[in-house]
Amino acid sequence: MSRTLEGRAVQKIVDGETYLTANEAAKRLGIVRDTFQRNVAPHLKPYVFGALRWTYYKQSEVDTFAGPRPKEVEEKDK
Repeated sequence: MSRTLEGRAVQKIVDGETYLTANEAAKRLGIVRDTFQRNVAPHLKPYVFGALRWTYYKQSEVDTFAGPRPKEVEEKDK
């Protein structure tokens, strides 16, 4: 796993796919980590690597939340 000098986990590249931590994903989307965990992470598949079991998310999946997308309509709104 790649690490910064401060010992924090950073993005990981496996088989050409980039994986981001929750902090990195939130920063990429321009939101705070709590908002990411509450509103975005439940829609993504989490990945873990190695003994430390840090949670990562595929950058390609995170990027789908970066642009405009159709509004999800609830049953009562139909």
